[in-house]
Amino acid sequence: MPVRIRPLHEALEGFLVNLLRLIGERVKAGQLSIPEQLVARVEFRDGGLWHDVQTIRDYVGLVTKALSDSGGELNLDKLLATLVVIPELNDFLRIGSGGAEPTVMNLRISLLMPVVARYYSESSPPKQQQAFDFDEAAFTKTYESLEEYLLGTEDTYRLVAPLLNFEMGGGSLTLGSVTIRALDNDEVVQLNRILPDHRSIEGRFPFGIARFGVETLAHCPRGSQVGVSAGFDRLWWSVICLKLAKKGAITYGDVWIIPHRWSPFPGLARQSRSVQPSFFDIYRMAREDIPVIERIWHSVEGHVQKPPPFWMVALGRFDDSTLRHRPEDKLIDTWIGLEALFGKGVGVGELRYQLSLRLAHFLETDAGARKRVRDLAMDAYKLRGAVVHGEAKRDVKKLSELPNEMEMLLRRALCNCVLNGIVSQKELVSEVEASIIGEAARRVE
Repeated sequence: MPVRIRPLHEALEGFLVNLLRLIGERVKAGQLSIPEQLVARVEFRDGGLWHDVQTIRDYVGLVTKALSDSGGELNLDKLLATLVVIPELNDFLRIGSGGAEPTVMNLRISLLMPVVARYYSESSPPKQQQAFDFDEAAFTKTYESLEEYLLGTEDTYRLVAPLLNFEMGGGSLTLGSVTIRALDNDEVVQLNRILPDHRSIEGRFPFGIARFGVETLAHCPRGSQVGVSAGFDRLWWSVICLKLAKKGAITYGDVWIIPHRWSPFPGLARQSRSVQPSFFDIYRMAREDIPVIERIWHSVEGHVQKPPPFWMVALGRFDDSTLRHRPEDKLIDTWIGLEALFGKGVGVGELRYQLSLRLAHFLETDAGARKRVRDLAMDAYKLRGAVVHGEAKRDVKKLSELPNEMEMLLRRALCNCVLNGIVSQKELVSEVEASIIGEAARRVE
């Protein structure tokens, strides 16, 4: 690929050659030593998690130290003066400095350190005596990547959420711009915050160590993060689609925000959601589940940016219900969700009967099946009343069974709404009421 910003190429190549020569001489003279870094390594095999540590030479750390200590010898002031007259580089450095005039520190942190890190990632694992020889092929790959970024207009962030209580077979699942896949071993260590000390994983295996993740890319105008929140939304919706397809307490807590490697913004950031993973209800995605999940995703994809409000109340409570440890909480969540779907125009004194009746007509067409759903829902609503009003006597058997039954019915109702494109609560209730009136008319006849 031809070089398009020749002054930048020449300046960075000359800088890197001088930097490597300087460090090599000082290491050989014993004035600098190559630091070592202790890193965790994990492997899943034989139904268990194997934890080990590895010592690696930290060449990037050594070069970073040299950059800080030897700025004068490396003529970083002169290098900065050469680079700031290049418009693309000036704009790049100003993003990293918050709009201020670029400084040597800004140059070192935003450009030179990432160049060194990328250069070593492109090099073959170096032997100690060769670690400071200039690798032209590695520099070429590094420069081409940097130049492509500088001439672009977007910043790209990779959002990755480790999935808890989730298992899948080989391969991956793609839903629009979202991918669900296995994490590699380095990602397992990084995204689960596993330390070399084995105590960092005690009590967390197997469910507290995520082996799979959901990820998406957020594309933003250069120098901003305005598209990141939409990426968060896509992650949440993809997990909801899995939950609507089948039962399981899949969830995620941390979302890691990983900027493009040339982004002048700081490195990894993490946004945490407060969740309580349910260690009893693992979501196991099988190959036969994928067509259903894809159908649900295609139905919701157009509403991710502006979903119907009544969907969001019902889906939010459904999501919560799947993670509840206490059946009482699950029961309350499901009924809040069902009221968000079917409660329009129903008086307080009629909620038990009308919600149960509407739910039955929305889910079933056969009179016998409708009666079974209605009776079950009415029993569950009565139990809900006992829970929220603090009644001491409760049917233990019903309390262990009905919350799960209601979660299943809420899941079916939400699937019907989504797959049939019902985006208005008024439309939903009108459809159900027409069914109720039609059945009543047939009985009269």
